[in-house]
Amino acid sequence: MPANHGLDVAYQTLYSELVQRSLDESFTSEFSSNGRFVAAEVKGKKYWYFDMPKPEGGGQDRRYVGPVDDPEITKRVEAFKDLKADLKGRRRLVSTLVREAYLPRP
Repeated sequence: MPANHGLDVAYQTLYSELVQRSLDESFTSEFSSNGRFVAAEVKGKKYWYFDMPKPEGGGQDRRYVGPVDDPEITKRVEAFKDLKADLKGRRRLVSTLVREAYLPRP
């Protein structure tokens, strides 16, 4: 039976999960996790905008995304919320791997 060299299987699984979730995010996200989607009414119709904090501070940069009644756009806005929540989960995975498995921070 070969000797087991390397990481414990639990850490290998966590690492594999982190890699997969990061790849999923990179393929589906075109908006920064620092920003947020907002619905705003203009002339009686609702539209999605993406607000991003200005790098120098003092407000937001707003980018038009599309109408709220477009199901594809609204689906992407909802997916973004899930991706943003997943970012927090990935950060916890990294923290665990760094702290307990002594792996370098990516």
